[in-house]
Amino acid sequence: MVLGINLKTLKIKLRYVTQLFLSYIVLLLVAIGGLSFLTVSFVKLYVENQTINHLKRQLIYIDHMMRLSERPSVLSPILAQIKAQDGYDLRLTLISDNGEVQFDSDRAIELLDNHANRPEVKMAKLKGTGSSIRFSQSIEKKLVYVAKKNNDGIIYRLALPMHYLKNEWGRISQKVIVYTLSIFGFCLFLTFLMSHWISLPLNWAIKTLRRIKHRKFEKIKPQPSFVKEINDVNWSLVEVSNNISQFIAKISREKEKKDIILNNMINGLIVIDLHLDIRVMNQASFKLFFNLSPSNQTLHLSDYPTIFSFATKLMTGEDVDPIEVDHDNGKTILITGSIYSEGKEPRGILTAQDITQLKRLESTRQKFVANVSHELKTPITFIRSMFETLVNAKQKNIDISLDLLEKGVGHTDRLNQIIDDLLHLSTLETTGGEIEKSSTNLQSVIDIVIQQCREQAHEKNIQIIANGNDRNVLCNANLLGQAIKNLVENAIKYSPDSTRVTIDSRDEQDQMAIRVRDEGPGIEDKHLTKLFQRFYRVDTARSRQLGGTGLGLAIVKHIAQSHAGQAAVTSSLGKGSTFTIFLPK
Repeated sequence: MVLGINLKTLKIKLRYVTQLFLSYIVLLLVAIGGLSFLTVSFVKLYVENQTINHLKRQLIYIDHMMRLSERPSVLSPILAQIKAQDGYDLRLTLISDNGEVQFDSDRAIELLDNHANRPEVKMAKLKGTGSSIRFSQSIEKKLVYVAKKNNDGIIYRLALPMHYLKNEWGRISQKVIVYTLSIFGFCLFLTFLMSHWISLPLNWAIKTLRRIKHRKFEKIKPQPSFVKEINDVNWSLVEVSNNISQFIAKISREKEKKDIILNNMINGLIVIDLHLDIRVMNQASFKLFFNLSPSNQTLHLSDYPTIFSFATKLMTGEDVDPIEVDHDNGKTILITGSIYSEGKEPRGILTAQDITQLKRLESTRQKFVANVSHELKTPITFIRSMFETLVNAKQKNIDISLDLLEKGVGHTDRLNQIIDDLLHLSTLETTGGEIEKSSTNLQSVIDIVIQQCREQAHEKNIQIIANGNDRNVLCNANLLGQAIKNLVENAIKYSPDSTRVTIDSRDEQDQMAIRVRDEGPGIEDKHLTKLFQRFYRVDTARSRQLGGTGLGLAIVKHIAQSHAGQAAVTSSLGKGSTFTIFLPK
């Protein structure tokens, strides 16, 4: 038994010794690699320093020979001598104290710019000598530059192509690299075989854990190992991975469903906890609750006093009634709340509904009912009074009776016109913009309108002018003709005698504008924004006198909107008004 225990212990020790031995080999290889790198770097630095020092000595020699001869012409022979002696393709440059090039062995000095800012020149001016390794823009090569300033302030500079240094590096480093690679390769081969054999199951386990961490749960098969414990761990990892995969897939499906439902809701929804922290909210909540664009920012109810107060009352158990919140953009939001339990902790649900349109429709309905009642009541009251007068007169005065009948017919026509316009408006609203359109020549539509309004214009000696309308437009010809006719009839009604009404069209960016201009009295600015409302009149008495129903411009607006366009008006007192229908091209 003792022997068995000892043998087992020995096996464990041998296993760890082997692993430690492999670790030492790895460290040794790292040391060899580092030493080789340092050796190569040292060789590189040594060659660079030796070369720079050699070039400095050559510059001293050139300066000495130049002082002896005192003639610039001696520079070329001296440089040729040095080239032949060293075997280098050197370039010599003389630079004045202000950076101007006085001599260059390779380039014409008139082609060279000022060298005062060259690194080696600047260093030579400060310290007497300077060097740099950089790319030369003039000859498009990487060079080693060495510069030296003499006592007269003249700077001598030699330039050596980098490939000479690289050749020297390669010659010295080659042997170092060959020996290093031989040793490294042999050790690497042995280490690879041994480390692969031992670490393969462990590497599999590590990779599996990483896949689990990054939620990659594809089907996996454990890597077998000669160590039983490692096999057990690997099989456990497989089971855990499969279980987590199934669980996360289920959660993801549920979350996806929830997100789809929440983010496709028209109404805003927020779930809060007892601390009034937002736990869940959909995309619509940003706009409806907080009047913000959807984003990933973290919101706090405390920054919004009205909502915060409502939520506080809700979570403290108070009875809360829905509240209305008016945003700066003109929207009115109805906020309601309720409580539910999530485990032992209560949760609050806040919902937000945009009721702007509902309130607007209710207001419009009330105004509409009041206006219709008023508009219908007036002619009906007159007709009733007329009949009472006729009954009481007992046909004693035929002239009075005929006059009353004529007025009654006029009011009946007015009733009929109001009903027709209301039916027309109702039809436009019911279609919801779904109208048949076709490419139509605008001039043909306007010609029909002019023909229909000719008699009305002739009575007031008003000239109707149509300019620049020979173009095609995608529209419903009947509806567009009705809109233009309404504008022309209004222009004739409110224009003085012997004036003009102009109809023209033009392209404006991505729209086409159809304009009807008159030379009437104009309209005050305070009325312009209300002109297209139903039953709105600038001068109620005059409008009724002229036979208007107060619905013509409202019909124009709805026809323009049914064409995905809009209606607009501009006016100047004493100069006339311009009504415009904008249609998309």
